[in-house]
Amino acid sequence: MSTSKRLGTAVKEYVRSHGFSPTQWYEVSTPSPKKIVVLGEIQQVEYTTRKDFEGDETFIFQHDFEGSKKPYLAKGEGRYYVLGGGYTVTPHGIEDDASDRRDISKSGSFRTKIVIPRVVTGMGDMYSLTIKTPQGRVEVVRWSKNNEAVLAYNYGGKTKQLYILPTNNSKRGKL
Repeated sequence: MSTSKRLGTAVKEYVRSHGFSPTQWYEVSTPSPKKIVVLGEIQQVEYTTRKDFEGDETFIFQHDFEGSKKPYLAKGEGRYYVLGGGYTVTPHGIEDDASDRRDISKSGSFRTKIVIPRVVTGMGDMYSLTIKTPQGRVEVVRWSKNNEAVLAYNYGGKTKQLYILPTNNSKRGKL
């Protein structure tokens, strides 16, 4: 699929999930990591964005993951990854989905084949993630400045996968 066709698909999904057209896009060109380390189970995600039903203001949206199918935060080669979990993305944001059966190995470090799509639909700028480590500690990962990383997803049929994308190595443009 050509970049313009992938971008068109991402724009349509953004309009569906936000209620208005995006103003910019990112094309990610980053290799998949050879090895990742699971940091912990994601308890909460916060990101800044605006939604049509909220008007023109930008808000910090917060989602508390509930149930037994929480996604995991992993890190590999300097990047963060969201793995597994039972959730979907709707016009209201991230929502728990008990029917989603994605799961990952519970071991602390493993080899994986993470394929990052070249064009994804942005949800907003990352603000923070709260995780519960394998040792039971609660830790908060914060992004220090606006536009340092984008929370994004791709839509693959019924499944949506979250991505945390650094903006410093992404090609971007105005729409």
